Order: sequence, then C-alpha cells, then structure tokens
Amino acid sequence: MDASIPNCEAAYQRPNAAGSCWTCVAVNATCDSGLPGYASRLQWPEIQSPRRLFNLQTGADRHPERDSISCYRKPCEIPNRFQSSIPEGVFLLITDAALTIPSALSSFGVPAHEGRLLQHFAKNIARIALAIDYEGNVYRSIVSMAMSDQALLNSILAASSSHLSRWQNTPDTCSAVYTRRALVELENRLCDPVTASSESTLATMLCLISVEAGNGSRNWKHHYGGLEGWLRWRGDTLRLDPFLKSWIFLAAYQAALVFDQEPIAEIRRWLDAPDTPESPSKQVIDPFLGYSVKLPKLLLKAASLQKARANSTLSAGAIQCQVVQLQQEIAACRLDLTKPVLLASSCQRGAFSSVVSTSLGQRDLWRRAGATAEIFRHAAHIYLHRICAGSGEPLPMEIQMSVDSILELLSMIPDTQGPGSNLAWPLFVVGLEVNSVELRDMILDRWESLHQLGMKSTRGTERVLVEAWRCHDKARTGTGEAKHWQTVMHQLGEEQMVV
Repeated sequence: MDASIPNCEAAYQRPNAAGSCWTCVAVNATCDSGLPGYASRLQWPEIQSPRRLFNLQTGADRHPERDSISCYRKPCEIPNRFQSSIPEGVFLLITDAALTIPSALSSFGVPAHEGRLLQHFAKNIARIALAIDYEGNVYRSIVSMAMSDQALLNSILAASSSHLSRWQNTPDTCSAVYTRRALVELENRLCDPVTASSESTLATMLCLISVEAGNGSRNWKHHYGGLEGWLRWRGDTLRLDPFLKSWIFLAAYQAALVFDQEPIAEIRRWLDAPDTPESPSKQVIDPFLGYSVKLPKLLLKAASLQKARANSTLSAGAIQCQVVQLQQEIAACRLDLTKPVLLASSCQRGAFSSVVSTSLGQRDLWRRAGATAEIFRHAAHIYLHRICAGSGEPLPMEIQMSVDSILELLSMIPDTQGPGSNLAWPLFVVGLEVNSVELRDMILDRWESLHQLGMKSTRGTERVLVEAWRCHDKARTGTGEAKHWQTVMHQLGEEQMVV
C-alpha cells in the first residue's frame, strides 16, 4: 500500500497552484496531501431522455417517426395472456410479428430461426460444398442476393434446414415447407420474362437441386431438366456468373454419369474457351470443382464415350481411338505439386480469385488443393479406361499406377477439411479397383469421414460401391458375374449424385 501512494501522488495533477486536492477544495480545508477521497473529479456523461416506447392517452411527447406508423393496437386488441401486464390507458406499438422475435434482431433482417439457417448456409454449407473457399464464394454471394428475392431465400432456407437436421441428427420439419414456398415463388417468377431471366432465378434452381442432392434423392433430375430448359430459353448466357456456370457443369456431369444424359451445347461452349497469355490454364484449379480448369471438358467427352459404348452408336475401334487421344489430353492436365496454384472458373479462366483465411496454413492448403486436383486427374484416367475394358479385368500398368498414385496422395489429405470434402467421386472410382480387405477398409474409413458432412448421397454411393465389390468377388470365385457400377446403381435404385 505504501509503495503505491507515491506513484498515485506523482501521477495526480493538482487542481490549483496551492496544491490542494479536489476533496479539500470542496470543503474549503487546508490540504495535507493525504488524498482522502477520489484523486480526480469524475466527469459524468450527459444523460439524454430515453425514447418512449408507449404513449399515454394525453398524446404528449409523440415521436414523429412513430406518427408515421399506422399499426397501433389498444390493449383490448392484444391477446388476453399479455393484457394483465399492461397499465390502463397505455397504447402499445404492436406489429403483426410482434409476438415473435423481431426481424431486426437478426443480422439478415429475417426472423431469428431463419437468420440461424442463413448463417449456417454462409458459414458451413458455403465452406464444405466446394473444394476451396475463395473470395467471392458463390454460395455466400447468393445469400445477399436472396434478401430481395423470396424464391431464392426460401430455396436457401430449404437447403440449410435440410442439411442442418442431417448434421445434428434431428427431425427435419421445415425444409419441405421452404421448398414448397420456393417452388410457388419460382413459378410466379417464371411468368414474368424480366424476373425469369435473372441470375437469382438460376440460383434458385441450383439450390433446389442441392436440396435433393443432399437428401440423396433422384428428384434432382427434374430440377436439372428445368434448368436446361431455362438455359435454352434465355439464350445468351455470356454474362452469367462463371462460378454459377461451374455449378451448372457439376449437375450436367452428374446427369451424364448417372443417367447417360448429354449436356446441352451451351454448357459445352462454356468449356471450350482457348488458352491465352492472359488466362493460362496450367497450374489453375477451379475452386468449385477442385481440379484443373482443363479437366471438365475432358470429363464430358469421356461420359459421351461411355454413352456411345452403352448404346453401340460407335464401333469399338472408334471408341478405342478416342480413348487413347483423351488419355493423352488428361495427362496434360498434370499439376506440379511443388508450385502454388491459381484459382479460376473452368468457364472463365481469366477470372482469378484468392483464397479466404482458413484454419489451414497457406502452404498446407495449396498442398491439399494440388493433391486433390491430381487425385481427380488419376480418377479420370481410371474411369476412361473402364469405358473399353470390362468390369473386373486386370488393369494395365499405367492405370494401376494411377490407382497407386491416388492411394498415396490421399495421405496428403488426412481429413475432409478444405479440399478433402470434395473427394466422393474419385474415392468411388478408385474404390472399384481395389480388392484387398485392408485397402477396402481404408476406402470405407474415408467414406465414413465424408458421411460427417451431412450429405445422404454419400451413403447411397457407398451402398453402390459395396454391392459392386460383392459382384466382383463372386465373379473371381466363379459364382457370379461382375457388373458395371451404373448397372448396380440402377438395380439398387440409387440414382443420386455421385458427389
């Protein structure tokens, strides 16, 4: 205590030349430097009268901003359970939503429970629904767009409510309601050519596809059919957001994989952009898809060859020649894992973006992103080889090297954080090629981590994989025949997205 007094006294500024403290000045006494009271005079802030929340019947102290509001109710208009606490003669300002949490309390200007759903969409779904989080993430950008669009808002709420219930393992009681609202609003929008042609209409359709894909339902195909019809009707899609185009490509590729459905010519044109000095494609990854910006076009070509083989529209020799050429083009998509990568849309390679701050270190993020892109490239080699080779046939050395490379690269992506959330398709492709119990267990462990993302489609795809293994094992023992994974999928009725 004694040691602190000199410091306090030294720091204290006397109020007058005589050296008296404020306490002694107040009582007109000689100051003995004992500092008996507060060492300085407190400065109280000026207190302003609070805004009234009610008016008395006298009408005094009315507020201009309240006078412009016509929705006032007397106590007799308020439910009985609230009247006992209201003094007589008081008029309360009650809106139609006053008995719920006010929208103003939500950062999005919506009721609190919907605000939580929007936060879940922006913070969680936006992070795990693509390979690499980037500045201008399309999932976050459409949240702000939805504030003035009821169709888009309800589709986002449906996707978020559905995902959150799966993530928390709780009953989903809201997503169906939001989906119906979104469909009604979407139907109204499509009646007006001006609103029908907007990007928010397109984003609504994509969100509805995501709802069905997350639920592991095949109904996403119907929404995708409507989306293709919208693209044909709109015609000019040059100015569409490039990352929305990547989202559309993802749905188109899944339709080609699962249903052998050829994408419309407009989608193919997006991917035909030639390389220029201003928009190089080497070491460039599409953050939405997680692989080289040159690979999407090649994947669509491979899916077309798969359909041609199934329908016998091309001879085996013609398909084999195209497969060889396509394998060379896929090999040219190789990334150098020792160098950093750039991010751009596959549909607009000059639109480079940066990565947002994540819990991953910058070097670790680039390492995972490059490894993920290479895993997809090797999976494309394997998928393309199986177009001509029958299921269960031994792999040639170069394709076996792709299988081994994927298993090795998986060690660089230990979890589903960041790019690891996007590995469902390559895991499925490489899983079809492994026969040992140890490797199959390793693949199933990775699938289990994908299940934690809250997407039912991963569980359906795992069932297809396990059934394909059973068929292959029977074929090796001579008690059955190996079946193509598409055949197994249709037999099981699992026609969800393989993502």
